[in-house]
Amino acid sequence: KNYRILGIGSEGIVFTDENKVFKALPSSSDVSVYLECGKEMGSCEELYEIEVLEGKNFKFLCHWYDSSCERYIGGHTLELANLLRFLRDHGLVLTNIKKDNFLVVDGHLKYIDYGKSIERFSLTKFQRSVERGYQMLRYTNLSKPEFRQMISMTYLGEDAGLNYGIASFERLIEKRYKEQEHDPIAFRIIKETNPRTFLDYGAGKCKIANNLPDSIERSVYDIDKKTLRERAKAGIRIIENIDSLSEKFDFINCNLVLCCTDRKTNEYILRKIHTLLKDDGTALISICNPFFEDVDKTETRRSGYHGGYSDSLGYRKGDIFASRVEYHRPFAYYERMLGKSGFRIEKVIEDFGVDIDTLDEIGEHIFFVCKKKLVKDMPDCTLLIKANPMEHGSIYRNVSHIVRQLEKNSTFAEVLLSVDPMVGKKPRRYADDDLLSFRSEVKKLQSDGFIDRVVESDESNKKSIFSKYFDAVATESHSLNGQQIFATLSGFEAVKTKYVLQTDSDILYFNEGRGSVFEALEDMKETNALTLSLSICHSEEGPAVFGGRTEVRSCLLDLEKLKEKLPLHNAVVDNRYVLPWHRSLDEKIDESESVRLFSSSLFFVHPENESKKIPNLVSYARESLEDGRVPSEQVDLVNLCENKARWANLCDNGMVLFVRGRNTSPTKLHRLFVSIKAQSFKDFTMVYADDASEPISSEYARFQIKYDMFFKDKTIFVPNDISVGSLANFDYFYRNIAVNPDSIIVNVDNDDCLFDADALLKIKKEFDCGADVTVGSCLRLDKPLKRYHVESFKECWKRNGDNIWLHPKCFKRYLCNWIQDGLIRDGKFIGVSTDYAIMLPIVEHAENPRQIKNLIYLFDPSKENSTKILKYGEGKPLEMRRFLLERGRKDHEKKVVAVIGDGNILPESEEYKAAKSLGRALVDSGYKVQTGGLGGVMEAALAGAKESERYVHGTTIAVIPSKDANDANEYADVVVPTGLDIMRNSKVVDANAVVVIGGGAGTLSEISIAWQKFKLIIALKGFGGWADKLAGKPLDSRVRYPKVEKDSIYGVMTIEEVLRLLELNIDKYDRKHSAIKWRKNK
Repeated sequence: KNYRILGIGSEGIVFTDENKVFKALPSSSDVSVYLECGKEMGSCEELYEIEVLEGKNFKFLCHWYDSSCERYIGGHTLELANLLRFLRDHGLVLTNIKKDNFLVVDGHLKYIDYGKSIERFSLTKFQRSVERGYQMLRYTNLSKPEFRQMISMTYLGEDAGLNYGIASFERLIEKRYKEQEHDPIAFRIIKETNPRTFLDYGAGKCKIANNLPDSIERSVYDIDKKTLRERAKAGIRIIENIDSLSEKFDFINCNLVLCCTDRKTNEYILRKIHTLLKDDGTALISICNPFFEDVDKTETRRSGYHGGYSDSLGYRKGDIFASRVEYHRPFAYYERMLGKSGFRIEKVIEDFGVDIDTLDEIGEHIFFVCKKKLVKDMPDCTLLIKANPMEHGSIYRNVSHIVRQLEKNSTFAEVLLSVDPMVGKKPRRYADDDLLSFRSEVKKLQSDGFIDRVVESDESNKKSIFSKYFDAVATESHSLNGQQIFATLSGFEAVKTKYVLQTDSDILYFNEGRGSVFEALEDMKETNALTLSLSICHSEEGPAVFGGRTEVRSCLLDLEKLKEKLPLHNAVVDNRYVLPWHRSLDEKIDESESVRLFSSSLFFVHPENESKKIPNLVSYARESLEDGRVPSEQVDLVNLCENKARWANLCDNGMVLFVRGRNTSPTKLHRLFVSIKAQSFKDFTMVYADDASEPISSEYARFQIKYDMFFKDKTIFVPNDISVGSLANFDYFYRNIAVNPDSIIVNVDNDDCLFDADALLKIKKEFDCGADVTVGSCLRLDKPLKRYHVESFKECWKRNGDNIWLHPKCFKRYLCNWIQDGLIRDGKFIGVSTDYAIMLPIVEHAENPRQIKNLIYLFDPSKENSTKILKYGEGKPLEMRRFLLERGRKDHEKKVVAVIGDGNILPESEEYKAAKSLGRALVDSGYKVQTGGLGGVMEAALAGAKESERYVHGTTIAVIPSKDANDANEYADVVVPTGLDIMRNSKVVDANAVVVIGGGAGTLSEISIAWQKFKLIIALKGFGGWADKLAGKPLDSRVRYPKVEKDSIYGVMTIEEVLRLLELNIDKYDRKHSAIKWRKNK
């Protein structure tokens, strides 16, 4: 025969006759593994059946040859897991895993390196085998030498972070089914609840009920009665007719039913469960996780959903045994459906699954733990929401907000959306029309259950409706002042109930829960009013007021009484009605027919059109009201308070995780949230800023934050309706939310994670030991072997910024005050090199920055970086970095002079005037001015500095004794709130030089500290105090600068002399104070 050599290795030669493959081994080779198991290996799809042939000088391992093979380049995760499991189950282990040892034959993975690489099983070897398999799958971009380096590092116990996520691969090897993935959570919740009576609605094969203890009275129901009879154990009652069942249960379980049935069936099932559940009972309802239904291959399925996340569609799902039709619906659908059905969601739990193609951990199922809520029905009242196509970008959020808030403790007979479809020329415009997008969003509102019907005004009905309501007929839909009339009246005509609560779609609502729309409606009925206006924001409850005008933005109406008043008088000018419909109504009703509520528990807020132009003001206010927070500035106002800072949720925790991102996938968000929950140090608050992400991303984050018990009470959610970029989000966070200057700020991108469970603990320890900044260290998924080091934080702008960008970037909050307007260039927030924009000023003013050497953070470079390159071009990040580095250099070279002195002098005093002139002169000469930030000399020096023609923002610095930045005087650009009280004096004199004017005991302490810190000290004489007493004298006998003649507190009489001494000496006085040490006598 003719043979062809396939390869020569350390074990032997591999060749083929084009029919079989032979591996020639020395005759001394141990082939017992193949003699015992070689034939059985053929039953594993990833192995060949191995035959052992023995010759005189060689032993041969033989298997069939596949000519249609391809080189293996990655993937085939499930097949590799099957291979490792097969070998383990047969007492074997694979020890040489690398890409060269695999081929792909007819699309299937095959292992080809037979010999020593398959050994007898040991747990240590198996664990290493799993690690190598995981690393081969995870890091497919590595070269052969790099992969060998990674293996060596792992074997030596270096960089355990390389195996972060290996648990997913281990799960695949264990081959879990739904019973191991989903059911344990159901059993745990049932056990925690400890019910006496139990109903499984949609019990299927009775696997839950069969495994519950006999002490629980178990009942099961399913449309497939045959399976129930075959599978239910003795003692379990089978419900034949659920509609005839009258008893109530402590616990009702409904697993994976709602995602398999249509909307009407969903409504029927939930109503039935609500009826059968005891008032204090628990309902457990699980669904397929809608955030991950687009994943094709998981432990329980082989094909997923490929439509849009926000759509509600049926699709054919292929699980590991068969395929069937299921329904994808967004999370909001289930949240709304449960609320409408009378349930309060206590918590939501997500199980753990695996995306087989990526080895990422995902959630396969979601569990709603629900209780009955006390809801008062209003069968005689409709909610009518008025909208128009200008609101295409906000209509979903606005309407869902209105419905959630107003139906918090009462339900309407129906929710209608009345649409004014007019586009083009329109008065009161604040945005462009987009009717197509608007209708798409409205469709989502309908499919998610927030609105029941849409009423789009029909021009053909205009004349008849106007004739009915008014004594004259106009042809235009809007009044002279631009308010729409026709769409509202069309809505009234579509309402089927006696009462209606009509509201504009942009109205924000606060509903604390003590009052409700039901009580408001009862008040209206009791007073026999035609219209009742909901309250504006008040600080307390008060009596209703009669005689107010009809509140067009938000009011209840008795439509029967309204129609008794028709027709209303309304003149027509230029084919338009002179009055809006509600002003015509006002002319026809008396005081007793109009009521306005006065409440602090249920009220509305009106965003004016100009308010809507302020980016994310409305979204921050909406979030605040839903969260039960109302700023004092909103009290007694109908229009929205336009100060965004007042809507911020303040945080003073000692450690704050600032997490931000945009359009990050649920898979990466899941990784992030799991890693945060795993942290051993848990005393932190998370601030999560979502930068106007697509619903699949923003809703997943909100779902975790709102319903996961870990995050629920320790997270501040900052939702953006409009994308503003990472730096704008950071700017809002540090200025308005993180109010504790001593807080440790830990920056985390939401597409990354903290893979070390002690990451926050290690960061905290560094700060406890005196650090004020830490960076690193991180494992980059795209460069897993690269390790980054910071050469030095000092003057890092000289070294292209060094690696101060290293994740996670952590710093004390007060250091952010040095950023000032540094995040903005040409009037816009910087879009690239954002890490350097934040870190350069912070590092420049840090006293003890450190790099954490341990790998604690997983850095997964995002698509956002690639998008930025496409948006700005290849050169823009480099150009921006050069700009930031040059700005950092200039900031470093601009020296700081501290001005200290009497804090109680008056502005008309000569001392005050001198300090003011000094401040101006210092800035004229190119210095920054630093003071203690309060009154007297401190105020005067900063005020003068701002009068200089060379003044730029950031030139005046206030180091104040309190933690409240508002305590600083009005002339301070940079405020450093130390919280150190009188001990802050040591911080005040941390400058290149110190100038003293007058001064008492506080000034004396500052002089003393400055002397010990080797500072150049100049006393401006003529104003008494310690400046005059110490001028020209050394403070003690120590020799601070041997080369400086007559080192002392220099005394001068004029500001010109101050400037001359600074020019001559400031560079000489450069010694740094390190630490006080006591040297014992030996």
